[in-house]
Amino acid sequence: MNDTKTLPRPAPNVVTRMIGAEFVAVPTVRRTSELGAIFTMGPVAARLWELLGGVETFEELLDTLESEYDVDRDRLSADVHSFLADSVAEGLLEAAL
Repeated sequence: MNDTKTLPRPAPNVVTRMIGAEFVAVPTVRRTSELGAIFTMGPVAARLWELLGGVETFEELLDTLESEYDVDRDRLSADVHSFLADSVAEGLLEAAL
């Protein structure tokens, strides 16, 4: 993922909510037998998810998170890339065209 590529966006069939102190993502389905999982996210992942609606590039996402958390940029980049790739693979995010 490079700095000019559009970020993936939340899939339209995913509902998210704060439940207590946890951020939860639930893929909606047509039949209960299709329900695969309920995903919980920690505070940093929840913040990343929130930012996906307002930033356009990977670098902008990193800049924002780096300004909010005390983290090495290389580590942050690797972790964010992994989170985005895993979320696309699980169907929580849709890859950019």
